[in-house]
Amino acid sequence: MSAQNRVDILSEALPYIQKFHGKTIVVKYGGAATTSEALQVPVISNLVLLQNFGLRIVIVHSAGPEINQWLGRLGLKPKFGNGLHVTDATTMEVVAMVLGGKVNKHLVTLINKAGASAAGLSVTGLTAVGLSGMGATAAGLSATGEPAVLRPLIDNGYIPVVASVAADKTGRLYIINADTVAGELAAALAAEKLILLTDVAG
Repeated sequence: MSAQNRVDILSEALPYIQKFHGKTIVVKYGGAATTSEALQVPVISNLVLLQNFGLRIVIVHSAGPEINQWLGRLGLKPKFGNGLHVTDATTMEVVAMVLGGKVNKHLVTLINKAGASAAGLSVTGLTAVGLSGMGATAAGLSATGEPAVLRPLIDNGYIPVVASVAADKTGRLYIINADTVAGELAAALAAEKLILLTDVAG
């Protein structure tokens, strides 16, 4: 890309950068971007670039294909109802491991490698926050979906990465549709934009 092309692109982007500077943007990260290594790095790099331009990014992720892959490895068949996972206790253990563990921490690592600080979160309770270190600039968290938990992270330059797993008051875990979690968080945080990244029609 020539220097002139770069100048032209930045000139075209500048009004949008100014418009959204300091605004919260919730991104639902799903579809092929979660499974394709060729897409993961560019998508995460672009989100980090937006943060560097002053946008306050919050990521909510799904992991449907990866959950199905792990269920298959364990000899379990995924069940669906109205396009959503239907989970028994055994399946829920796998879901929590994949969403709150493997995928969440992988995304946090990619963000850190791209030069930003990330905080990985699982929506797993109403009042407790559990911390586990992910390195110098990342923290793995178990937290509520309440904005009170997210706002200090956002205010301190972190990109919260939220897994769509939740618990009721008895501690029973549930998988929550990531689109629903993203929408609820966007509303609760008074986000300027909600962006849904998916390759699923509709």
